[in-house]
Amino acid sequence: MDAQLLDCYEHELILAICRKVDGIGEQTARRLAGHFGRFRALVAADRQQLAALRNESGSRRLLGEATIEGLLGILRSYDDVVDGDIRIAWAFHIGRVFFEKQLAGVRAMRLQDLDVNPLLARILNLRRPRDIIRFNLYQSVTRSIVTSWGRAVERMLKFSGCELGPIDVGTKGNRLDLKKLREDGTHYFQIKSGPNTMNVGMVESLNQAIDAIEAPGVHLHLGMSYGRPDRISQQILKNLRGGEARTKTGRALWNFIAEEQDYHKAVMDVLGKAALETDQASFDELMKEKIQAFSEEWEASHPGRSADDVLDDYL
Repeated sequence: MDAQLLDCYEHELILAICRKVDGIGEQTARRLAGHFGRFRALVAADRQQLAALRNESGSRRLLGEATIEGLLGILRSYDDVVDGDIRIAWAFHIGRVFFEKQLAGVRAMRLQDLDVNPLLARILNLRRPRDIIRFNLYQSVTRSIVTSWGRAVERMLKFSGCELGPIDVGTKGNRLDLKKLREDGTHYFQIKSGPNTMNVGMVESLNQAIDAIEAPGVHLHLGMSYGRPDRISQQILKNLRGGEARTKTGRALWNFIAEEQDYHKAVMDVLGKAALETDQASFDELMKEKIQAFSEEWEASHPGRSADDVLDDYL
């Protein structure tokens, strides 16, 4: 892996961590990155070191006490990844931010935010308020999670071995997501979450990009962040120029970008840590609490009315 690229990853991770702290803006984050230089040095910083930092003119402290406390609180969570691969530290960071955002999103939800589909509730024979709420809450939350996860996993792949700058090739209406430089040439990727997420129109659009940019030493792949090759839909394989040879699926994608065998195992391991080491409730616990609270609110808001009667209000 190119040492200069890894240095860029390190610099960007320091910026990303600092931006999480209330009271640290872009300019302050860049000053911290310039001062510490290395991710390890930032994580090892103590209160005295942070309090001694001054602004560019030297006229005042760079960080207030509340900001220092917030930064130290975040930095402690990176102890387990500070001495390892910076790419895995990035996966931890992206996973932690994603996990915390999903929990915050569930906590912020209100009963009136649910778009209850009464027709679907009826055909599925959801008769109790709790059953109706459980189905619709999971439907709403998981739809949002899947969309957000697609963006997060693409970012993890980028910091696993790809270039950080903008991608200036492609065709109108067809965005390429990643650029990877290897000894055998330049590899571009369009990334999809799984093996069944493209319709024929999307495949044809990718074929147009293939025709437009491929040349000796320039390759375009369809990357899928999880799944097995035998699970790729025939709709994709039959229409994609090059078929299965054009795809990199699951571990093959992660390992190709990282240029490391079994890199995917390290990613899986650190994502488990990103969720389990938080002091917040588990996702499952929070969903159960929300279902219970919404069920009680439903009953209190509609005393004496049957679930079928209430569903009629949604139609």
